[in-house]
Amino acid sequence: MGFEQWWLKELSESERTEILSTFHPMGGDGRLLIMSNKLSNQNCSHFLSILAGWFKASNRDLGYKILHKAEDDLDYNSTILDQHLTYNALIEFYYRDRDKGQRYLDKALESCRKQISISKAAIREFQKQENYFLPGHRGFHQLSVYEEKQKNYKEALNLVKQAQADGWQGDWEKRRERLSKKLASYKV
Repeated sequence: MGFEQWWLKELSESERTEILSTFHPMGGDGRLLIMSNKLSNQNCSHFLSILAGWFKASNRDLGYKILHKAEDDLDYNSTILDQHLTYNALIEFYYRDRDKGQRYLDKALESCRKQISISKAAIREFQKQENYFLPGHRGFHQLSVYEEKQKNYKEALNLVKQAQADGWQGDWEKRRERLSKKLASYKV
């Protein structure tokens, strides 16, 4: 289902109104962006993941509804960077609600793994950009935090080592040292 169909059929009038009254990118009027550029059938998962972010602190149910559409759109002509950024938003949203139920944690971890699975391809795409740098990688970070909390120190350490070797920004060396110590003391 394209964006226009989703916008008109899957969202209620009150949800559309709330989106239009809440979304003000860079201080501008989000209506223009939504109405002029996004009501086509083009892939818009990255746009939707940004839009969902406007509902992190308010109507999280609407944010989830937007994210579900973003994730659905990943199957249709999305670029690797669209996928990377959409998984980033999914991880952030779902992990924040992990205490609300297992499905939230499961979805966050699944999104971490999916983002990690495209890591090398994402790096290649970032490298194509002028003045590129690799940002942090939420998938590696969040999954390593989770594994550490589960006392799966070896798995957490492997994730940290991979992220560091790939060049993603982060406090990988500090985390690596801490996990190495935990792993050594855990084996004793």
